Amino acid sequence: NKWGKIKIVNALKQKKISDNIINLSINAIDPDEYNKLLYNIVEKKIKDLKITEFNETNILKVQNYALQKGFEKNLIINTIKNIIRK
Repeated sequence: NKWGKIKIVNALKQKKISDNIINLSINAIDPDEYNKLLYNIVEKKIKDLKITEFNETNILKVQNYALQKGFEKNLIINTIKNIIRK
């Protein structure tokens, strides 16, 4: 479903799933797959927006998109930095 952990947790809490089960589920997510998913989402958004210059406005657009998907801010920032360095 291409959601980040924050959005997954919130959706499960809305369905009144116990915190214990939520934590087990979140911890079962493969970190490499999770980072790859975020990378692909950020990269696709950059292409969709046709970003050629990484100014503050464009970076914030991509960052806010990934935040809405439920990803953690620090991971988003690191992912954007990695893509810019490419």
